[in-house]
Amino acid sequence: MTPGLIEECSKAIWFLLVWYAYVRVSKNKSHTSMKCRLLFAMAVGAGFETTENIRYAFPELVSLDYSLWPYIFNIDFASDIFTKVRLVASLHRSISSFLHVIWTGYFGSYTTIPALLLSITLHGLYDFFGTLSQTQDTSGGYTYVNIFVGKVGIFISVALSLQLFADRALSLCEGGDDDDDGDDLPLTKPHSLFNPAEYYGEPLPPPIVTRRQQQHSPRSAAPFKTAASVFRECLDERNHIVSMSDNPPDPRSELLTLIDIPESATITLIGEGNLHAVVSLTDTGNAELDKELLSGKIIRICKSPVTERAAMVRSKHYSLVSRAIGGEYLSDENPPKTLAVGREAIKKIDGGIGKDRLEKRVAKCPTIEGACFSAPQDNLCHAQIMSDIATSDASEDVLTLELKPKCGIRAIPGYPCRFVMQRSDDPGFSLEAFYDPHELYFGGDVLGQVEKLFDQKPRGFLKLRSPPGRSLSELPRAAVCLAISLVLQTTPILSRLASLQHYASIDEKLPDFAAQLWEWLSEQHRLNPNISIEHRYPEVLPTVEEFRTFTDIHDVDKVIEWLSIFLLGRMAMDVSIFLSFSTSPNGSRYHKLEGIDAKDIFPKASSSSSGTPLWYRLTVIDIDPKPFSKLPFYFGQLSK
Repeated sequence: MTPGLIEECSKAIWFLLVWYAYVRVSKNKSHTSMKCRLLFAMAVGAGFETTENIRYAFPELVSLDYSLWPYIFNIDFASDIFTKVRLVASLHRSISSFLHVIWTGYFGSYTTIPALLLSITLHGLYDFFGTLSQTQDTSGGYTYVNIFVGKVGIFISVALSLQLFADRALSLCEGGDDDDDGDDLPLTKPHSLFNPAEYYGEPLPPPIVTRRQQQHSPRSAAPFKTAASVFRECLDERNHIVSMSDNPPDPRSELLTLIDIPESATITLIGEGNLHAVVSLTDTGNAELDKELLSGKIIRICKSPVTERAAMVRSKHYSLVSRAIGGEYLSDENPPKTLAVGREAIKKIDGGIGKDRLEKRVAKCPTIEGACFSAPQDNLCHAQIMSDIATSDASEDVLTLELKPKCGIRAIPGYPCRFVMQRSDDPGFSLEAFYDPHELYFGGDVLGQVEKLFDQKPRGFLKLRSPPGRSLSELPRAAVCLAISLVLQTTPILSRLASLQHYASIDEKLPDFAAQLWEWLSEQHRLNPNISIEHRYPEVLPTVEEFRTFTDIHDVDKVIEWLSIFLLGRMAMDVSIFLSFSTSPNGSRYHKLEGIDAKDIFPKASSSSSGTPLWYRLTVIDIDPKPFSKLPFYFGQLSK
């Protein structure tokens, strides 16, 4: 334990002296936070270990016999200098050098006697077990017991050091200390995963936080996490390194069939978009299906033919998106079950919802029956059984809003994002008053952008979904905007969407390059109709730079993968985010939102001395794979 005692105490004294001097002369107090102190202590440990490594590898340098110094730098004696002993010592020291950084950094983050004693203990145990593993017996040989116990002890002491240091560093990143100034390390920033300066020139200004948000910072209540959980979250956050090798469940194993519907069935239209109609059914005559629907499920019917093969591809796509965005932010963590709907059932569903369909939907698609089947001999349409997130909690105590964030990537440096430029010709357009997705994703004033969405006319990007019969203008504007901005800042959803959006909007040249690949692939398909053009993804999604520098332009499979990823990025531009707020946790997917009281949004909520908590649920919808047939349209749209 002696080396640990002497070295750790020496480093602690040196650190305290230089840190005290630095704090006294530093004019920028933001550079004296606890996180900066941690980095300062790590630098002291690294400097000490560098000096010690030189002493072990080149003892002549620290010798008082200066006549030996030229010997070290004499090339003729290089073979004598770098002997086996010196080489082994250098490699061993370089591998274990990080431990001094950890031990000193751990003490520096606390600067307390218990932290110093723990660093001394860990250092001493590491030296003890290292010495034990090299202890020889009386005959000059090594005993297997000493080697085994020593190696196991080294592993335990190193693992314990790493765990304690990682937990301490994470607690600082999460803002767990009262005397910290709350500055963010890169991996904890609630915005982009990428450096904005890489694409947009100058770094963005720091986030604008209201006084109320500072007083009720959601980050201060973050749960304590271990190093293992941090590692998993980092892998999940950087979606382009998440492995996609896990095979999703085969949808055929959970395939339900609905050939016809009895006359007693109740058919209700939940909602309808350009491509899908969402309906609720009861008394379908299928006991297993009725059980699913009674548990809060709905049926999502695609208004274009979906074969069984396409349903399987859609399930694999859903599984990939679930890992890239996070299954907890989707309506269902696992791919939804597939429902094979017969022609007669589709005909009755079409008749049951006909009176409730909007005129603009009827104008584009007069009958669902005619859209679901591409040929008269087709008998089955493959729909999805999904959780109902819009109306399942429809009550006065639950508020559900739909937010369309659009694409926030600026493909051309110095210009607004494409969404803003495409709206610049609208009557009465004002750049200052118009919602800018880039500022929502990467800017600092998230609350300001949400307020612009709230005030936008027409209300196409922020809508009230429930309770029915109410409008957005009836809600308390300030409280609703604050609640939405807090959710967007405390969840990683915008960062993960931006990560995917880069695949379709890296720069202004990407659409033209994608168009060339699609033209070449179409020609190959014309020459060989057996080529199957369907969504497929590599085991690991590429980095942005790898995607930008794609070179396998004559490999059919690689081109299909590249275009599939391009469509994945295009999908991320059109998703919608459902935000549900409630006075009580209606299920496990609801989370408590700090920084706002429920009675600010729900005036009738029960009040207490500690305030009424507000609960929220965030769900991303419209994550279906974009069809290859729409690629020419996307090329023209993104090239404008």
